Amino acid sequence: AGKVITKAQADAFLQLDISKADAAIQRLVKVPINQNERDALASFIFNLGAGAFESSTLLKKINEGDKQSAANEFLKWDKFRNPVTKKLETLTGLTKRRVAEKSLFESNAL
Repeated sequence: AGKVITKAQADAFLQLDISKADAAIQRLVKVPINQNERDALASFIFNLGAGAFESSTLLKKINEGDKQSAANEFLKWDKFRNPVTKKLETLTGLTKRRVAEKSLFESNAL
């Protein structure tokens, strides 16, 4: 709270986060992927972290070459644990994000 950064600092932080996501993709994905698939995975990793991706069925399906099943895995990651009830709940914003990532993953590279 109360911390202010410049646009240049924000851009630098974003570039660092993107480079970490890209490094995870390079390290973990063992099959060829197109740019849109890479971008969708970078968004996923940026939001959830490389650890979640590394242990995911999404990665397993990609590395098996089953990209359609992999695409469907995005939609399973739209839950959060409510800190009050301790129950998993669907979050509309996450659902929208996962649908967008799935759509990007399924689209042909430009």
